Amino acid sequence: MSAGPVPGLTLAGEPRVQLLPPSVKEREKNRAARRMMGLLIVLAVVVAGAGTGGAFVLTTQTEARLAEAQARTLDILAQQSQYSEGAQAAAQVAATESARQTVTANEIDWLQLSIDVLAYLPCDCTTAGISFTAPAPWEPVLVPEGPLRPARVATMTLEVVAPTYAGPAQFLAGVRAMEGVADAVITTTTFEDNMYKTTVVLTFDAAVLANRYAPAGGGAPAEQPAADGETVDAAAPVPATTEGAVP
Repeated sequence: MSAGPVPGLTLAGEPRVQLLPPSVKEREKNRAARRMMGLLIVLAVVVAGAGTGGAFVLTTQTEARLAEAQARTLDILAQQSQYSEGAQAAAQVAATESARQTVTANEIDWLQLSIDVLAYLPCDCTTAGISFTAPAPWEPVLVPEGPLRPARVATMTLEVVAPTYAGPAQFLAGVRAMEGVADAVITTTTFEDNMYKTTVVLTFDAAVLANRYAPAGGGAPAEQPAADGETVDAAAPVPATTEGAVP
């Protein structure tokens, strides 16, 4: 008759006995740690070598691009030197055109302007003298004579001699409609030798400037259609109707 299992008895795992001293196991742990550290050092060296190699490749490519850009720059400079005379000539032409425009900015054709103004004189009037005032390009613009007076670029002073005062008054009324006349006033009137001597001052705006060397695109004077279908220049003066020769 066999005996059954004893109640309350628990069997553990396979029994083992560590016969080696603890120092042997500690040496194995240290050896494994040294191997892991050596692997880490090797991995760090490989990563550093790869980074150094990549940096060297990038540096080489950058230096190649820099050398290419420098060669292109030298080529461009060589081409520019071939056309340096043309560039200098173009710069001189531009400077000359700019200086010419500056010098002639206030230019006025006084002869033609005087002819246009005198066309408004009645037949019984003569001129004893004409004087002009206009600033040079390097001088300041003319200041208006009063707060309500228009801006001006030039003035013309006429000594009108007539047997009556009506002649200068008629001239004043007509010349005010002339293109470019900003204002017209009578400053003084004297009666000598049975003749009226009247001083008339005409003020002109920018419409009387010659603009011979103005930049292209400034625009030409507008033309207005005439009654018969023809075109007339709006800048042309329209003298008052007079008889006889103009003095």
